Amino acid sequence: MQGYSGSNVKSLATICGHFEKNPKEPGRTVPEKELQAWMIREALLHNLSLRHVLKGPFRNGDGSPRYFDDILFALDEVQLGDKYHPVPLKSGGAGSVRCDMLCVGIKDGTGYPILVELKSERQLRTLMKQLGNFASLVMHDDGLRKRFECLLQSACGRENVNNVDASQVLKSLVWPAPETQCSQDTLDTLTTKGKDVAVFEYWKASGKYELRPFSAT
Repeated sequence: MQGYSGSNVKSLATICGHFEKNPKEPGRTVPEKELQAWMIREALLHNLSLRHVLKGPFRNGDGSPRYFDDILFALDEVQLGDKYHPVPLKSGGAGSVRCDMLCVGIKDGTGYPILVELKSERQLRTLMKQLGNFASLVMHDDGLRKRFECLLQSACGRENVNNVDASQVLKSLVWPAPETQCSQDTLDTLTTKGKDVAVFEYWKASGKYELRPFSAT
C-alpha cells in the first residue's frame, strides 16, 4: 500500500494502529466540501448522474463546446503522487496533484474523463494550475492513462459504456457566483488561457445548491 509511508505497507492493521495512536480532530467546515458532499449526494440519488447539476457545455482544447448524453460521478479526492512518490508536474518540478471530483462524460457509448475542481473563492490561476497538472499527467503518461481508463470504466459500472478514452481530459471548475461583476483580468484569462475550462457558478439557498454555466456578460 503506497502513499502511507516511504515504503510499501503490507498490513492494514499497521495503518489502523497508527491512526488509533494519533487521532485527528475534525477540522473546520470548508464551504467547497459542503458543496462536494451535496453533489455526491445528488449523484447517488440519481444513479450516479450529475447531468441535472452540471448543466451546460464543457470545452474542448480549442474552446469549442462539448456536449454529453450523460455525466456520471466516478470518484472524489483523487490524488496522483505524494511526497514519497512524486510525479512530474506540467507547472514545473515534481510533487502531487489532487482532483476534487472525477466524472465521466458519456457520448455514443464512450466515456471521457472530466475533472471538477471546487472552490469557495474565485482563485482562477490556482485552479487552472491544478487542472492543467492533473490533465497533462494523465494524457501524456501512456501507462497511467491506460490504468486510468480501466479505473473509470469500472467506476462507471454501466453496460452502455463500451470504453473510456482519456486521450483528452476535460476540465471544469465550480466557484461561487460573484456579488459584483468579474474583473477584466479574470475575463481575459478565461477567454485565453482558460478557454478549454468549463466554469460553473453556484448559489446556496435553503440548504440546496444551484449551479449554472459562467457567463462573461
